[in-house]
Amino acid sequence: MIEHDRIRQKLQFMRNKLRQLEQVQSMTFEDFETHVKMVRFRNRIVHMYDDVDSQAVYRLITHNLDDFRDFMSTIVARYFT
Repeated sequence: MIEHDRIRQKLQFMRNKLRQLEQVQSMTFEDFETHVKMVRFRNRIVHMYDDVDSQAVYRLITHNLDDFRDFMSTIVARYFT
C-alpha cells in the first residue's frame, strides 16, 4: 500500500509539472493529455514490466514517435534554451 501511495504521489508531481509546462509554453490541452498518457505508460513499463503488452509498445514505437519528438522539443525549449 505504501508503494502504491508513493507511485500516486510521483504521478501527481509529474502531472503538476506538465501543467506548468502547459501554462508556460502554451501547450495545448491535447498535447497535455498526450504527455500525461506517455508518463503513465512509462511508469507502467518501469513498475509493472511483466504486465506490459509488447504489441502496444510496438504500436507506440511505430505510430507515435512524433508524440515523443514533440515532448522532447517542449522539454528542451523549456529547460535548455
